[in-house]
Amino acid sequence: MARVVAQPDGQQQMQSGTTDCAPLPWQQWQLPSGLEVLEATTCEYRCSLYGSSRYHYHPSVEGWVADYFIQGDAHAIVYWNVRTGAVMVRPRHGEDLSAEGAREAAEWARATIYPGIDMSTLQLDLRSCDEQPCPPWGASE
Repeated sequence: MARVVAQPDGQQQMQSGTTDCAPLPWQQWQLPSGLEVLEATTCEYRCSLYGSSRYHYHPSVEGWVADYFIQGDAHAIVYWNVRTGAVMVRPRHGEDLSAEGAREAAEWARATIYPGIDMSTLQLDLRSCDEQPCPPWGASE
């Protein structure tokens, strides 16, 4: 089965592979105050933050979702693999990002809408997606 996924440059791409949906162990995650998990499977992750901000992700076949996070002066794209808990941080296009800023962005993502992040898996790649292509991630609404 094929799925449409968003690419770092905003383009859409068809991706094939297995898309069997399995529940995620969200009851085992330490949920931040104000976060409500509405749906958590390997095919969809939906949550609400403080009842007003809603997030809806469709992970890539490999399980990746991504979003843009700002923590202090750090502007980063945080990738979270909903299947494994792995986390990777990349700078936003054209922005500088330090290792400390990348870690802060990942910690902020975990403290807000990505509670399943396993910080022990943190991978930092401080090259922009223009220098080294970023991996595909699932679509978000």
